[in-house]
Amino acid sequence: MNSFSITAVVVAARLPLPPGPKPQFIYGNAKDIPHEKPWIGFHEWSKQYGEIFRTKFIVINDHKIAFELLDKRSNIYSDRPGSERYLRLGWGFNMTFFNYGARWKEHRRAMHQNLNNRAVREWRQLQQNATHSFLKKLATEPDQWLYRIEHTYGYDLKEKDEYMPVAKKSIEALTTAQGIGFMIILIGQVIFLLSSVPSWFPGAHFKRFIEAMRPSCEQMLEGPFKDTKERWESLPVKLAGKATDSYVTRLFEEFGGTQVSKDKEQVIKDTSAVLYAAGTDSTYSILSSFFLVCTLYPGVQKKAQEEVSRVVGTDRLPTFSDRESLPFVDALVKELYRWNPAAPLSPSHQILVDDVYDGYLIPAGTIIHPNIWAMTHNEVIYPDPFSFKPERFLGLNEEQAKKVDPRNMIFGFGRRVCVGQYFADQQIWLAVACLIATFDVMKAKDKFGQEITPVPNYPSFVGKPDPFPCVVRVRDTNATKLIEEATIES
Repeated sequence: MNSFSITAVVVAARLPLPPGPKPQFIYGNAKDIPHEKPWIGFHEWSKQYGEIFRTKFIVINDHKIAFELLDKRSNIYSDRPGSERYLRLGWGFNMTFFNYGARWKEHRRAMHQNLNNRAVREWRQLQQNATHSFLKKLATEPDQWLYRIEHTYGYDLKEKDEYMPVAKKSIEALTTAQGIGFMIILIGQVIFLLSSVPSWFPGAHFKRFIEAMRPSCEQMLEGPFKDTKERWESLPVKLAGKATDSYVTRLFEEFGGTQVSKDKEQVIKDTSAVLYAAGTDSTYSILSSFFLVCTLYPGVQKKAQEEVSRVVGTDRLPTFSDRESLPFVDALVKELYRWNPAAPLSPSHQILVDDVYDGYLIPAGTIIHPNIWAMTHNEVIYPDPFSFKPERFLGLNEEQAKKVDPRNMIFGFGRRVCVGQYFADQQIWLAVACLIATFDVMKAKDKFGQEITPVPNYPSFVGKPDPFPCVVRVRDTNATKLIEEATIES
């Protein structure tokens, strides 16, 4: 226990808890929690209780407070609450839900060594291949843009891949479980009692849901890994010591090749499933938002296209080396992150020991929810936060730019920050830049010839919009030529 925590224990009896709604008998605050879009409800609560408040847990709506606690004091704020529902669902392999300890550290180390800010450069060819493949497929079926986003980014899929529906169902199950997570946390004692009753018992609907979804979650973990391992083992010559074509095969070689231990193989299996699920979901979220933004804000799309044409020209597609020369495109990507973040509520933290902040006691075991949506819609930092304005990130000095960069919050905090943040940011930027260079996105029309203006709605714990109509088409014959000539290297 550090000196700060010792002080907290000594003065605990004299300090109040953070403010919050008054709990009710038996139910506590369960009836107070917003059942739909809680991140918005919590943001509204901040007007009454302040930027940090409690129910049965603490919600942080302010980036500065999140940084003070979850970053600066990460040694005591890096645990996770119980993850019984994820274990039962078949998502127990996900290090996001591990308690802070040796197992979490081993999994994170395996991912970090291949996904840190320097290492992700080695994956650029793979990411360029994925983007070029996406463009080619989108050009042939532009009305299937949503399907192509799902189908291109992540596991290397065949045209009719058996694992894609399984993975999609598994990720949807996790999202649903996160949605009911608040009620599970608040009335956890009841959940543990219900865990032993039959599925037909009144109130055990969550148990029926888990039983139905668990096979898909387990298959997502086992199937793609098994296929990748078998293909790697069938290679006539192992390229020991050299980078191979996937995260899985690279870790196999790093961990001893065919002599890899069972424990290390489990780490490879677990972390590769996490990487696939997280990367697929975040890329899907942000790129679907990109199509929505282009539909609603045609001026933004046009300005980005003008910058790409001016800087990159019309005889090639954008590459990673163009990023610093395309400030408006970079600002557009940041605004995509901010406008509707892929994870509006960051995964929860749990404090290990008593702590004190701003005169309030935060007892050991308290669950902390960083409200990313509230942070990225702070009207002081982001004026007119509900409008999409990439210009808000332009013309800033270094200190201002760092303060408002949404990447400082959307990927989480402290030791629990998303280990794949650089990989995801790199992939999303290239996809957006290449889409800008080659496609137009515009409003669809109804049967009377009137334009349809979509109403943005992000209902789930993974920030992707409800389906909406739009028209997608290749910009011109030159764009068609660029897409046809785009290389996909082995």
